[in-house]
Amino acid sequence: IYDVKELENGDLLIGGTFSEFMGQTHYSLVKLNPGFLSTDQETIGKYFTLYPNPATDQFIIQSKETGIATNPTVQIRDASGRLVLSQTLNGQQLDVSSLKPGFYLVQVLDAGRILGTSKLIVE
Repeated sequence: IYDVKELENGDLLIGGTFSEFMGQTHYSLVKLNPGFLSTDQETIGKYFTLYPNPATDQFIIQSKETGIATNPTVQIRDASGRLVLSQTLNGQQLDVSSLKPGFYLVQVLDAGRILGTSKLIVE
């Protein structure tokens, strides 16, 4: 990811190197619509703490309040909005060692309701 710009309407434009094909690097511009994904970094902070960020092999999500979600689902989406990891959070650690370095969006859900969304950088 080389640049992230939020437009006046809330859409995000993300520029960077997203793929390689036969040794050739391809540059792209991706537009995320907040109607599909919330990107307000503060929304996850109301109920959860996410660290370290940037992460390498794993990150930790801690609930700030009891009774919000006993075993929430964590979904991670890449810069194009594609779901790359979905897992029920049993405990606090989430393994992201299988993810390529880059920019991701993390959503915490309880019974299908989005409790929060945060940006995550995987190194």
